[in-house]
Amino acid sequence: FAETMKAYAKYLEKSDRIEKSNKVLEEVLKIETREAGGRRGIDEAKTLGLMAWNKHFIQAGGSQQFEDAITWAEEAMKIIKDQNGEHSFLLVEPTSTLAAITQFKAEQSSGKEKEKLLQQAEKLQLSCMETSVANLGEYNPLTAAVMGNLARTYGKMKRTAEAEKLLLKSLHVM
Repeated sequence: FAETMKAYAKYLEKSDRIEKSNKVLEEVLKIETREAGGRRGIDEAKTLGLMAWNKHFIQAGGSQQFEDAITWAEEAMKIIKDQNGEHSFLLVEPTSTLAAITQFKAEQSSGKEKEKLLQQAEKLQLSCMETSVANLGEYNPLTAAVMGNLARTYGKMKRTAEAEKLLLKSLHVM
């Protein structure tokens, strides 16, 4: 039942009903946690990762209060690292969410704070890219999307040569 609800939540997300998607995912998380005897595992981490991405998207266009998204992404990452190790491909989604939030905050900042946040986003995105390349290879659409995200960060950092190189590489894959 939880898997069917999760599929429905993904459908809602794709049809721009993200808030409803997260409400469904909250119910999915309750079911998964109950079925796991109160212990959170990989299924719950995946659900938390989806919830974090949705919440980030909702908040970027609204109050810009990302606390829930950050908490869920970090919890998902902790579970995945504890159960699958530091280099698990499952880390890409919650790490990408944290990178997107950090980049959004950088865009709202200036000066040294902006530089610091962009460096944090770069570090997170490099981790995603390394993990994606290691698990999927360079010529994979998901890896290309991760490269594109990193390229945008490089562009915001005025590192245009690096940005162009990654963008061309990602376009070649797509």
